[in-house]
Amino acid sequence: MDFGTFYKVVKSRPEILDVLTAYEFNNEQTKQILNAFVDGLTLEQIKSCATSEYDSVQMLAIYDAYRSGLTVEQLSIVFNPDIYAVQMNYIIRGIQNGWEEKIIKLYSNPEFGIDQIFEIYGAILDGLSIMKIRMIAKTKFTAEQMRVLHSAFSSFESELVYKQVKVIANHKLSTEQMEKLVDAYNYGLTVEQVKEIAKEEYSPAQMQEIIEAYADEFTDEQMAFILNPKLDEYQMSQMRDAVLDGVSDEVLASISTGEYDYEHMEIIIEASKYGLETHVQLLLNPELDVKQADTIWNLCAEKILSIEEIKFLADPQNNWLKMQELSRWFMDNYSIEEVKAYSDKFRAEQLEKIRYGLKRNLDFMDLWVKPEFDECQMQEIISGIEKGFNKEQILTYLNSEIPASYMRVIRQDIEAGVPIEKVALYVNCVDIAKIEKARIKVLYEEICKLIK
Repeated sequence: MDFGTFYKVVKSRPEILDVLTAYEFNNEQTKQILNAFVDGLTLEQIKSCATSEYDSVQMLAIYDAYRSGLTVEQLSIVFNPDIYAVQMNYIIRGIQNGWEEKIIKLYSNPEFGIDQIFEIYGAILDGLSIMKIRMIAKTKFTAEQMRVLHSAFSSFESELVYKQVKVIANHKLSTEQMEKLVDAYNYGLTVEQVKEIAKEEYSPAQMQEIIEAYADEFTDEQMAFILNPKLDEYQMSQMRDAVLDGVSDEVLASISTGEYDYEHMEIIIEASKYGLETHVQLLLNPELDVKQADTIWNLCAEKILSIEEIKFLADPQNNWLKMQELSRWFMDNYSIEEVKAYSDKFRAEQLEKIRYGLKRNLDFMDLWVKPEFDECQMQEIISGIEKGFNKEQILTYLNSEIPASYMRVIRQDIEAGVPIEKVALYVNCVDIAKIEKARIKVLYEEICKLIK
């Protein structure tokens, strides 16, 4: 508006100066007030929002409503500077389109965020009843949650729609959880069944497993095994499979505690399907890890070992590698008593070397079958014996403080013909650096002899 127009407006309606000087208005606010005067709005209409609390966009929304013929009384509900301008526009449209007063009052809550305003407006436009809108239009719901509830009301045609949506309408549930509950009704679940699922502690993935269990028409007793927030979605899936496979209630009760991860549960279920109850009891030891349980189950399925032998190796103190190695001892026809003589003292890798030595009836086993020698050291000693070393030669490097890599060097020196008494000069050094230094000296002397 140019100065000339401004002058004409003020001259024709001097009361405008009282309005313009009542507050400190910015240029955009001043423009809206002047335009309202130019368009012939009454002083009452102009003053209704001519304060510094209303921004220019809010002023425009209200003045446009007056221009369309609405009165101050009709617009009284929007005289709140805390209401978004877009919210004002929607309310004004609602008044013009004959919205119920209850809906207008509900929608004019200044606590709604802009996204919530759009969602509620969409529900109103879709013709949802005031009861349905009231269920949706709560400030505690996010816009996304409102959208789910709106969709539910639009989708469900049941006479129980209010009861159905009421179960979903929990602001403590995430949007994804609420969507799963909508899915549950689409699966044909009852309100009572959905109530069992509609708990904050269930993740959307857990909810899906429970929904599918209900859809499979599980009995209440069977559902009790699955309705456990301690079970993750993978464990719940295993429980569903177990029920469908006809696993006994006793086993179902045992594996529904949450103690077993889903892979362990799968192994127990598989064993139970084969009717191997004694073996199942072994697998139901929660101290077993998955690899141990899998090893035991594979041995059970192969039916090579006796149940007593499997019970012996199924000790949780034995890692899965040791269990496998002990099974090989039994397959080699060693008795439980014979195996026990070694199993408590040695690791799987050491036991493998000992079994190798026993099968080949190697000499000097009393010298090296000791826990202080690791499997790599044992292998170097075995290699020496298999090369035909006598006891004196074996004793030359039979020292658990010498790493296997240096045992190999010493063994190869002996194989090359370095005299035992010479090897002894560097074998007995305290550390590797001194061993290497002494060894080089000895080898140098031996080479010099050969040259001479």
